[in-house]
Amino acid sequence: MRKFFKYFEIHKRAAHEWIQRARANPFTKTQEFLRFRSRFEAPDLYELRQQLGDITKAEVSSVNHTIGKEGSYYFRKARGEPAKIVAYRKNILWVAGGGVLGTAYTMIYHQKGFVWWIAPFLPLVFYVLYNRIRQPTENLANSYRFILAKRVATAQMAEHEKEFNLLKRNNPKLHELSEYLKNEKKTVYELEQKMIEDITHDKF
Repeated sequence: MRKFFKYFEIHKRAAHEWIQRARANPFTKTQEFLRFRSRFEAPDLYELRQQLGDITKAEVSSVNHTIGKEGSYYFRKARGEPAKIVAYRKNILWVAGGGVLGTAYTMIYHQKGFVWWIAPFLPLVFYVLYNRIRQPTENLANSYRFILAKRVATAQMAEHEKEFNLLKRNNPKLHELSEYLKNEKKTVYELEQKMIEDITHDKF
C-alpha cells in the first residue's frame, strides 16, 4: 500500500477532476449517467485498489473460482498497473474465439492468399477493443472487495490461530470440519456457498 499510495492518489484526483469538468461542461452535464458510468465509478475502483496495494495471480484465481465460476465473466490480472483486474465476457469470448477458428479453417481449406489470413483475427481484435472500453465496473469492484475480505479473514485467522487450535481440540465437530476443509482445499465461504446451492436445487 505504501509503495503505490502516491500512484493511486494521483489517479483518484484525476478521476475526480474529470467528473467536475463533466458536470461543468454544458455538452456533458446533460448526458445520461450510463454513458459515463465507468468514469463516475473510477474513483471508487482506485480507492479499492489503493487499499489492496497490489494483487497476485493466485488471488485472481480465487476470484475466478468463487465469483467467476457461476458468473458470466472471466477475470485476469492486468499488466502494467498495480492491483488491476481485467474482466472478459465468457460468451463473447467464446464467440470471438470460435469465429477465429472457423474462419482460419476456411482459409486453410480454400487456400486463400496471405491477405485473407488477417480476416480470422478481426472478430477477436474488435472484441478486445470493445471489452477494454466496456469493463463491468460493478463486477470488478466486487472482485476487489472479495480479495480484501479474504485478506482480512486470513489475517484474523493467523492472529487467532493459537486460540482456534485450542478450540478445535476441545470441540471434535469443529476439528472434523477443519480437517475436511483442509483436505478438500476449501474455505468456509466456499462451503457455505455450496450448501446454499444444494439447498436451492433440493440436493441438500
